[in-house]
Amino acid sequence: MVKYTQGEFYPKNLYKYIKKSKLPIIYKSSWELYFMNFLDQNQNIIEWGYEVLKIPYYNPFKKKFNNYYPDFLIKYFDKDKNINVELIEIKPIKEANLKESKTKNDKLKFILNMYKWRAADNWCKKRNIKFRIISEKDMFHNGL
Repeated sequence: MVKYTQGEFYPKNLYKYIKKSKLPIIYKSSWELYFMNFLDQNQNIIEWGYEVLKIPYYNPFKKKFNNYYPDFLIKYFDKDKNINVELIEIKPIKEANLKESKTKNDKLKFILNMYKWRAADNWCKKRNIKFRIISEKDMFHNGL
């Protein structure tokens, strides 16, 4: 069983953080902490929030609708100084790519994630927002 690092994060650049009343931010993994530091310190990030949206999705295992709280909502300047908005989920590659899922539990998490991400992608398309999943390969091998 994987043990996740959890803790509290206080942004240094508080003016960027969307939910100032919800401090400290309780992160659920060291990867989320790493990404929070990146968002807080990157000069191209205009604003960001952690689990600030609630998107309904159908849970096929429970056979009912639940709510999905994507990890990050960010607004930033791209290299051409255009403003972009993205919804970002941080997940281990084994829960984001079926080919990387080795155990039955990983495969079940992947299936549930597909339902969540389909709902998030549809929500984003209606608002002209990009939805992206970031894994350890993206964060640590390709660089942020």
